[in-house]
Amino acid sequence: MKIANIQFTGFGGLAAVVNGMITAPGAEAHDWIMGFYGVAPLDPSNQHFCNAHEIRYAVFQPRHRHPWLAWRRMARWLDKERPDAVLCHSTTAIPPCAWYAHRHRVPLVAIEHTPNEVKSRTEWAGSHAAMMMADRIVVLTDEYKSLLRTGLGVWFRDDKIRTIPNGVDAKIFHPRKIEKSNSNLCAGMAARLSHTKRHDILLDIASDLDVTFRFAGDGERLSALRNCAAVNDTNQVEFSGYVSSIDMPEWFRGLDVYLHASEGETFSMSILQAMASGLPIIASDISGMDEILGQDGRCGVLVPNTREAWKEAITALISNPQRRTDMGFAARNRAKTKFSTSSMLKRYLDIIRDIKKP
Repeated sequence: MKIANIQFTGFGGLAAVVNGMITAPGAEAHDWIMGFYGVAPLDPSNQHFCNAHEIRYAVFQPRHRHPWLAWRRMARWLDKERPDAVLCHSTTAIPPCAWYAHRHRVPLVAIEHTPNEVKSRTEWAGSHAAMMMADRIVVLTDEYKSLLRTGLGVWFRDDKIRTIPNGVDAKIFHPRKIEKSNSNLCAGMAARLSHTKRHDILLDIASDLDVTFRFAGDGERLSALRNCAAVNDTNQVEFSGYVSSIDMPEWFRGLDVYLHASEGETFSMSILQAMASGLPIIASDISGMDEILGQDGRCGVLVPNTREAWKEAITALISNPQRRTDMGFAARNRAKTKFSTSSMLKRYLDIIRDIKKP
């Protein structure tokens, strides 16, 4: 079967999801192509992945207020490639995918990746379009489904919804094999430096804790966050900048604790990668997070986004080595058993095969 994945041009958690699907056991039985859609230039990591795995790809960059030009080019590309199914990971690219799927009577599956709490009006319009035009809508958590139902109201179609959590490759993301040469503890967060992420809380408490904070990622808030670190006069903060997909597993292995402060998430790939890397987790208590970590507290701690709560949680964990070890072991086990890439791939293939076209 020939399957087209339509995703964003930039690299991030979404790219890790798609790449994990294409490299999962059993994926080699299918022919994969990639369409990258977005205003940002194609990330070099995406290009490297496609070249390394001999995947044909095309890039479509919409112009401001004229997205239909990129849609037309994508529709022509799909018409030329003739995939047997389309997985659209960007709801703003639904129109050309729907045109092709309807024209050739092939399954169209739309995947919701953007947190409902931070969706723009354009992204909500994309969710409406996906609900009307796609054969199935995949959401990553049951809580996301509930929020989507509230947001779409009468347009929501329960019969179209399927829940499939993201998967992580536990062979690539694994714990370090030897202990660190120094005793200095390191806590880190891998996420885009944007307004929806709460790096500012962590920077505000950095000088109060005997821990090195490491932030991987770039984004529009880099300068402001560097200034915040300078104002707090701390030498315990490192901005790693953009970390490629190749280097990311080793970056995680340099940590002792993984932190994820955020105002909204769909299904954080960086948390999954940290879990597979055997790290204890402290994360914001926001919708859907307990579906990743579980509700028993064995894999991590969920805290409200306040300075006091984060400081207390980090202090408690760094002072208890055995608890860190136990949490890390439980986190890796949960990542391997519940969130494997092979399980994710199988469930997507089942959806495609289940869609009957007249």
